[in-house]
Amino acid sequence: MKNTLKKAICCALTIAVVGSLVACSSSSTSTSSTDTTEEETTEATDEAEETTETSDGTTWKVGFALESMDVAVWNTMSEGMAAKAEELGVDYTCMTANNDVATQISNIENMITQGYNAIIIHSFDREAFADVVNEALAQGIVICAYDDEIIDAATGEPCEYQLTFLCDNYEIGYRVGKMACEWALETYPDEEEIQMGLLWHHEFEYQQDRVEGMYDAIAEFDPRITVVDEQEGLVVEDGVAAAEAWLQAYPDLKGVLATNDTCLLGFAEAWVAAGNDILDESFGM
Repeated sequence: MKNTLKKAICCALTIAVVGSLVACSSSSTSTSSTDTTEEETTEATDEAEETTETSDGTTWKVGFALESMDVAVWNTMSEGMAAKAEELGVDYTCMTANNDVATQISNIENMITQGYNAIIIHSFDREAFADVVNEALAQGIVICAYDDEIIDAATGEPCEYQLTFLCDNYEIGYRVGKMACEWALETYPDEEEIQMGLLWHHEFEYQQDRVEGMYDAIAEFDPRITVVDEQEGLVVEDGVAAAEAWLQAYPDLKGVLATNDTCLLGFAEAWVAAGNDILDESFGM
């Protein structure tokens, strides 16, 4: 019962951000539990709204171990979780890792030491967090993996945590690539080549999955699209730097692909600053 309630509270917080994820990615997004049916989760969530104290009278503590606050949607997610936690009467904390695996592990260890009841972990490196996750599970802490599974490198299988909140990152990339192809076919039906740039963060596996999806969609729907350059793309400054470089190096550039909206906002800012019209439908973003 106690463990089910912790899962329900953790699930309630992650469900609270579904809207922001869908708005960001236009992807299929799912929540799942490895050992709880939909009916049981619904019942437990209802109970979570009535009971938000542990057996000794203290308030439930839920932590979000997040990659960083560099991406706009992650800020929105944490704000949504904080609002839902306040509604439920739950003590919520978000700790950011500044894109560093070691810091992420340290943050999770701190949550374990401080007696958190549940931890939502942004799995930006799917094999890096298995040991600390298993440590948390051994102490009865409910774990929810966000954005990717948490894999035990020794077995190649996911750790036996209770909850998963996943975006299909390949599908996100595939849909972005397909939309780019549809735009290119409509806007430039007679061009032999459509030059585009690609912004993405090379280090993390979920971004690699998105890029793979983009390239597969381009190969399927409009192979005229040629990615002439790939640049770092995570934060606003990355988009600005890419725009400044590409506007000089690629005068025939027709559009930009990106794995997240924050770096694309930076590109758009630099695009406008260079005297271009953000509403110009002949350039795709």
